[in-house]
Amino acid sequence: MNRADLNKLVQESVRHAVHRDYGKDDVTTKTFDMIQRTLKCCGAESYASWANSAYNGVGEKSQMEIGISALSPTYSVPKSCCADPDSDVCETTRKLGSLGFAASALGIVYTDGCAPKLEALLQQYLTYVSATGIGIGIIEHEPNNEHLNRADLNKLVQERMRHAVRRDYGKDDVTTKTFDMIQRTLKCCGAESYASWANSAYNGVDEKSQMEIGISALSPTYSVPKSCCADPDTDLCETTRKLGSLGFAASALGIVYTDVRLRT
Repeated sequence: MNRADLNKLVQESVRHAVHRDYGKDDVTTKTFDMIQRTLKCCGAESYASWANSAYNGVGEKSQMEIGISALSPTYSVPKSCCADPDSDVCETTRKLGSLGFAASALGIVYTDGCAPKLEALLQQYLTYVSATGIGIGIIEHEPNNEHLNRADLNKLVQERMRHAVRRDYGKDDVTTKTFDMIQRTLKCCGAESYASWANSAYNGVDEKSQMEIGISALSPTYSVPKSCCADPDTDLCETTRKLGSLGFAASALGIVYTDVRLRT
């Protein structure tokens, strides 16, 4: 699977979510709302994608038979397309469709499509992880990558993540900066969880010791990097990130990221 294939997959997935699943499937709806809010985008190619969607009452058969130009000019877009979804101006503008967006949506409703933004984000992600060997970028360099299925890819990502956390972070500058970026962007900490850092070179545990002992045998006051903190420049971060298992269970929620979200 090369980058062109990945871009095509993103485009198809986003179009399918907008045209058919949004508003009908709860997981898709919540996920796409999160994408639109986070990436400040609306629809697939643009906000106009919503005109030709189940969200606006257009059935699957109708989507194949008619184009956006044949639809009502007063289609709606979801609240998550708004810069301020709780405002009255959002509630008014998001229901105006092509009548209102051209004149008044700038700054009120996001007009850029989510597919191009997701593609750009994916390319940036691939560049970073390929540089450190952490994850998906390996696909393009594996001789047998056409046989690499989802299960294999998950396993590969997990292995690269563990290796980065346990051995390379703090020793290799590129890995360190890249993993800091990943933790900040994905709001995660460590490989399986923040506890992954206990058994790591970052906390002074060498490779031999990592194979001989488990996390339970390590000091309960291990540290995690600043990039694990929601606000890395605060005194609270500096204190909590050094408490290890003694402090995280009681006080880390909202201060230090406690899960991992790098999944394929």
